[in-house]
Amino acid sequence: MASKADAGKKIIRDTKELPDWFDLIKYQKAENLDAAAWYELFLQRWSLTFYYGYGPARVTGLGGGFEKVLEQLRSDPLHLLIDDIQIMWIGGGQLDALKCAPKMFSQFSHGISPLTIRRLYQMESRLKADSRNKIRNWIDCIFDHSNRRFEDISSSEHEWARSFIDDPIFDGLKKEGDDQRLDRSSDIVEINLALPDKILIEQFTGYLQRLRKEYPETKPASTFKYPEYKKWIEYSVLPYLDLKYWEMEQNVSIPYRVMADAIFPDGGLGEEMIRKTTKKIANQVMQKEYIDFLATIAAQEIAEKN
Repeated sequence: MASKADAGKKIIRDTKELPDWFDLIKYQKAENLDAAAWYELFLQRWSLTFYYGYGPARVTGLGGGFEKVLEQLRSDPLHLLIDDIQIMWIGGGQLDALKCAPKMFSQFSHGISPLTIRRLYQMESRLKADSRNKIRNWIDCIFDHSNRRFEDISSSEHEWARSFIDDPIFDGLKKEGDDQRLDRSSDIVEINLALPDKILIEQFTGYLQRLRKEYPETKPASTFKYPEYKKWIEYSVLPYLDLKYWEMEQNVSIPYRVMADAIFPDGGLGEEMIRKTTKKIANQVMQKEYIDFLATIAAQEIAEKN
């Protein structure tokens, strides 16, 4: 019986109705993937959620560059990006570092990592364009990097700059940021290494406790376990995800029976396995928090190799 979410959708009755590009043979080399590759493959699929949601949402359309990514994944579902623009679109600086400077990626993908110049400018870019230009000019005057003298700055300009320049970054962005949807899954702090470790650890612990209290919606990934790649392969997580995207794109419904026949062709696993395991794993790995967790695992693996 079709669910309310499937009302009005065409029901796929047989695997013969599935797209020609879908072929389990294309997934056979998944057993050779490491954490970095899994991270990138899940990240590619997760990025598509912005363009035609994951779940019951209707198709909203794909951007041109992302259509190419989707086309590549359907030709080769284990495809790792090589185009610089696609890399930046899909994963930004973190994925760019993974592809071009793995050692650097292994440094700033840990839970605690050094601030990079890239991250510094990424944060600054979140200021309103006018505010960014004004605060740059104000700073340049202070450090004599401008033809304008510091004493020529008006009191109103000083008052404006001081209203947020010494606030914690996220508080300052609330006042002058271009994007008010601030991601508090990360924070930026400065460490005074001249202090004893005991004091630093005590102060950091206190700071962390305050953040957890102030932002309860940002929960630690305590339930995430070390990735079990073999289970992801055994339960056909990637084939399941790719068919779910096609299902939403075409506004059709694939019953569990047909899905099981498609991703478990040997008959060893069936509908119940999809309901209880494959779907559950797929929902977890498509969480951004889990993908970030996987990036940390990849960083550890890279660090150990080097």
